[in-house]
Amino acid sequence: MTHETTRSLDWTRLHSGALSKEKIKEVTKSDDWQAFRKTLKGTSMEAKYDALEGWLEVNDHGDDAKCQVTNYINAMARSGQIKKAVVK
Repeated sequence: MTHETTRSLDWTRLHSGALSKEKIKEVTKSDDWQAFRKTLKGTSMEAKYDALEGWLEVNDHGDDAKCQVTNYINAMARSGQIKKAVVK
């Protein structure tokens, strides 16, 4: 028998606050980001969280990476995958 453990995911740790539409358009066009984002499709929330955290790390927590990750988290909230209150 296997036991799955679900850890608490603190999305606010990865969320960087309000974003401008212009900045979102600018940074989400990145080919590297688009390729990375596609790898998240169909993965668990834990895997998404870990991957997004890793994206921030390998991109030195730069402004573009923060915007990309925040936009992704906002999209998950809009689609009901995570609670909107989590990302305020």
